[in-house]
Amino acid sequence: MAILNKITAMFSGRKREAPTADPVAYKDYTIVAQPIQEGSQYRTAGYISCEVDGEIKRVQFIRADVNGDFDSAVEHCVQKGKQIVDEQGARVFERSIA
Repeated sequence: MAILNKITAMFSGRKREAPTADPVAYKDYTIVAQPIQEGSQYRTAGYISCEVDGEIKRVQFIRADVNGDFDSAVEHCVQKGKQIVDEQGARVFERSIA
């Protein structure tokens, strides 16, 4: 049944999350690339987390950018995560999605 669900998802155009990549430490943050598979492409997405006042804060990011293969998508997700950290710092946790 699982195979049938995967085949149906491929042809129905539904979005599927790709496997999560290994976490990347950047400054005091952790970036986890989790591209979203859309047909044969991968949308830039992931999570940024950091310990703030003894509590782990986590925020998701999703961007319009797409890549043709998983490895390129992971690299792009990490670059975007770093850019978000550089531009927003801890303010990123003031929203539920960056």
